[in-house]
Parts: sequence; C-alpha cells; structure tokens
Amino acid sequence: MMHTLTTGGNLNCGTDGGLKTHQGTFGLVVSVKDKLVWEGCGPVDGNPDIASSERLELFGYAALLEILLMVDCLMLTPTGAYPYTQVHTSINNSSVVQQLQAFLKGYPTSQEYPHDANILSHIRWLWTKLLQFQHKVSWVKAHQDDKTSFHLLDLPAQLNICADALATKYSKLATHPSNLPSGGGFGGGVWVGKDWVGWVGAEVLVVGGERNSEG
Repeated sequence: MMHTLTTGGNLNCGTDGGLKTHQGTFGLVVSVKDKLVWEGCGPVDGNPDIASSERLELFGYAALLEILLMVDCLMLTPTGAYPYTQVHTSINNSSVVQQLQAFLKGYPTSQEYPHDANILSHIRWLWTKLLQFQHKVSWVKAHQDDKTSFHLLDLPAQLNICADALATKYSKLATHPSNLPSGGGFGGGVWVGKDWVGWVGAEVLVVGGERNSEG
C-alpha cells in the first residue's frame, strides 16, 4: 500500500454495512491489484429508530476515507510530492453511489436523507483533506457469491463480499464501544488490528485497546 501511495497507482476498495437488532455495523477492505492490504470494521452511530441502509453504507465509506487520512498524516512526509493515487470504491447501495457521484461532480447535498447530513458533511470534509487522491465510486451487485463461486467473480464483487463478511463478523463478535469519546452526537471509527481509529467531528483519534471478541 505504501508503495502505491508514494509512486502512484490504484487502490481498489469495497465497503458495506449491515443492520441487526437495530445496531448498524460496517466493513471495509482495500486492495492493491488482487491482494488485500487493509481491512477494518466497526459500529455505526445514530438513532437506531431511524437507522437506514444508506447511513450504514455512508459510514463504511467515511471509515475508508479516515483510514486514508490516517495513513496520509502519520506515514507520508508532509513536504513530500507524491503522484495521484486512484481510489476506486465499490458500494452495493445505488442511492448512496448516486449521492457520492453527485458530490464528486460538485452538486449540492440532497435533502432526501436529512438524518444523514452529519456523515455526508464529514465525507465532503474528508475529501478536501485528501488532495493527493482521486476518488471514484461505483455500484456493485451484492451477494454475488450466492450463485457464483467466489474465485470466479470479478474484483469489485469479491471486495464487496469481504466487506460484508467483516460487517457481519463485527456484529456477531464485537462489543460496540461505549467508552469512546463522542461529540455533538456524531462520531465513529474502525478497528485496525488492536487499535480503534475513530473520529469526532473533524478530529482523527487513535485509541489503543484490546478488541472485545466475547460480547
């Protein structure tokens, strides 16, 4: 991944979300060529009574951008001149894809999902901080492995399946963090190894700690 970021190239990514018993989760994966180089999963905040598949997907995409921002801030020298990195993300929710594509073309925020205004605004803020990345989002059909063997699927479908599996795994095995900082009713993050990489408003934070796999 670092080689791609410093020399230019493509990051192919997949994000997905899931909702079970009013608790949302997301998963994400990053690949270089056909090799996974990063994966993560985490909870989706917000009022569970108005949880939507769109919010889950948006959180997964925001978490991906947070990972890229963390890598950019912590691992790349601020004075370095790096070529553009193409970030192509596959998402299986067509309305989210259309919304993000409209943003990337400069259109204003849609009022269709007012409850998701905070995460939408955060995504747009993250894009402004990731100037060395060129972003593209595309729709991918979900659960293609129901009818076709995984190894026969194209890369976007495989990434979506991996992201979905991570979101499901988090829902089953992990405890949703209740002791992490939060601000203004909006925050989020993702497990990376044993560290919680999260955000509160526009601040990126890394909280060390063991992942709970017994809850």
